[in-house]
Amino acid sequence: MICHIKNIFKGDLIMKKILCVLLSLIMSVSLIAIPLSAQAETKYWADMNFAKNNIEGLKNYIKNYGTVDDDGDKYISYYIDKYDFLYLIIYEYKTGALDFLADFGNNIGYIDMYYSYPYSNPEALIVHGSSKAKAGVSVDVTEYNGQELSWNISQRVGDATDAELQNFGNLQFKAAIEGWNNCLIQNTSYTLASIGFNSLCNHNLTRSYYAATLSTDGTIEDYCYKCGYHEDTDIPCVSQVKLSKKSFTYNGKVQKPKVTVIDSKGNVVSADNYSVSYSNSGSKKVGSYGIYISFIGSKYSGSISYVYKIIPKSSSISSLKGAKKKITVKYKKQTSQTTGYQIQVATDKAFKKNKKTVTVKKNKTTSANVSSLKAKKKYFVRVRTYKTVSGKKIYSSWSKVKTVKTK
Repeated sequence: MICHIKNIFKGDLIMKKILCVLLSLIMSVSLIAIPLSAQAETKYWADMNFAKNNIEGLKNYIKNYGTVDDDGDKYISYYIDKYDFLYLIIYEYKTGALDFLADFGNNIGYIDMYYSYPYSNPEALIVHGSSKAKAGVSVDVTEYNGQELSWNISQRVGDATDAELQNFGNLQFKAAIEGWNNCLIQNTSYTLASIGFNSLCNHNLTRSYYAATLSTDGTIEDYCYKCGYHEDTDIPCVSQVKLSKKSFTYNGKVQKPKVTVIDSKGNVVSADNYSVSYSNSGSKKVGSYGIYISFIGSKYSGSISYVYKIIPKSSSISSLKGAKKKITVKYKKQTSQTTGYQIQVATDKAFKKNKKTVTVKKNKTTSANVSSLKAKKKYFVRVRTYKTVSGKKIYSSWSKVKTVKTK
């Protein structure tokens, strides 16, 4: 069939092609497979429904407008007169598949790519054919992975090395790819990229964001509408929102916690992905304050809030005096942002056994008695301040613990 079609173009022209012709052709083409550089958390894949629809469209076009060959199938063709290179894309009625033929003549060989979608992966196609890289050497193409060909050497005569054959085969197949692509462009509205050869496409990516939340991962999707190629990059969900502190001791100055956001991969989320606001930006006085973290931009969505406190300054025990079933506690006066004091005694360090608490309601009072205790018993004593804010007591930290024995 190939000879018959060539005769249509060239009559009985006999061409002598040598390897340098093919090399010069390869040097002139601009269509080169683009390697996909994998990145962490990024998945590359093809929208095969996109390719499938275009393949069916191409088949219909060839069936309707192609030329009938000797077998009753139909084809479209592209011919380079200068080199006598012929490229065919044939629709086989019997199998319903596309057959890609590239004939470089007797001195170089041919490539026959049988594309039976969806059984063939267009990035790892099974390719049948032979190539005469050097006189008397014949190799069968078995697979193309998007970058290189794999070969079976069916006949070896001469001193051609495997590396030479591999290099020649890659150059030859790139020439075939160029010719088939030109065949499609010249005859149809399709390209090889549009029927599944994504690595041949000069991608024009459109980016879409599907935001991550506090519980679910998100995705950055880059999609090429020319070939259906995808790059999907995961956006890990937010796993932690940390405050530098949840409690500050009153010092007369504005105090606010710093925010750190951590994703589910343990990485710090950049601060430009969220905003931080406060219920009271001038948080100086003792009280409870709200902090609100709202996620902004395209990558994250949602919000979360926390409460932090400014507590009063603590006091300290000045002296302890044990009496009969009673302890007298003297402590340091603390009047700034303080309502009163709380004194706690117990017979163990953990303040669980025989615990008793006394509240002093005036901040100028610096001593208090704790009565109705056990006689001749060692007691642990501590004191703290408090301030009443909106009807609720906010306590300072406890003082250092001291001990005394009752009489």
